[in-house]
Amino acid sequence: MAFNVKKNLTDKLCEENHCRILREILKIESSAEKPGGIASIMPTTHTMNVNNAKDVFLKDDAGLRCIDERDPMELARNYFKWKECLEIGLECYVFTYLGIHDPSYAMNHWGAPTIPVGIFIDRRTENKSVVEANATFRDLHLNHLKPNFIDRPFEKWLVSAPQARSLCMHEVRKVYANNFWEYWGDPDSASLKSPTETDTLWTRFYEFHLLYLVAPEDFAAVLWPIEIVESPEHEKSLTRFLPPYEGIVTRFPNLTILTYLLPRRGRERRESFFRASFEAAKHFADHHCFPDSLPLHLEYMRE
Repeated sequence: MAFNVKKNLTDKLCEENHCRILREILKIESSAEKPGGIASIMPTTHTMNVNNAKDVFLKDDAGLRCIDERDPMELARNYFKWKECLEIGLECYVFTYLGIHDPSYAMNHWGAPTIPVGIFIDRRTENKSVVEANATFRDLHLNHLKPNFIDRPFEKWLVSAPQARSLCMHEVRKVYANNFWEYWGDPDSASLKSPTETDTLWTRFYEFHLLYLVAPEDFAAVLWPIEIVESPEHEKSLTRFLPPYEGIVTRFPNLTILTYLLPRRGRERRESFFRASFEAAKHFADHHCFPDSLPLHLEYMRE
């Protein structure tokens, strides 16, 4: 397995990158006090297509897998999509994000929307060496946007996971007027009400990398879709969990699964997913745990 980053990624490199990003990008003196705040405790997020759930939850070697193990042919078919990651060996990592679940990451191979499933990753998965758990200041695909500040060599954007969380809180204070939820993604803010803004959510988030595999035991919580189906009497009732829900709860009875309403139309579906992700994250920030359940927002079932 190719693993280029192992040769280059060191604590020293991460510290140099951290200081440079503080000084040159965030315009903060590197000697500034490290902030605490919500970013230091939040789980990261991963969004996937519900059609991939069997592989993630029900295979013998269940879990989120890096692309190099999951689908090595994808790397060959879509080299230009993955070239930034290949340059520093990130094909060997699972990607997660410090921000609201983004359904754009659940699109299929043809770029079409799918039914998203949201996973919160326990931050304790980051308590490892920088080779096993690290982050970049942004998704490296930001390199394709103009104007941008993500340029080669991509190694200079790598930092440790704790450094990424510290950078995030500095940025929240400086850019988002100390409003963490404006950064994270709030369904009631302008940033999630505009289709243009929601399409570019990924450009603001810190990207975390976990080596090879994230097992279901390391999932802090899962957002799972539930449909409204009509009874024979044509009365609406909340009865259908999308498969393979039953198999998942049987195999992982202690896994926190929070359901969200799956409307028929794409816009309402996206809004319902954002709302569920936000409410789950907000509860975690306030109580240091996830709720037993989330409200099902029937207002998204507009005909």
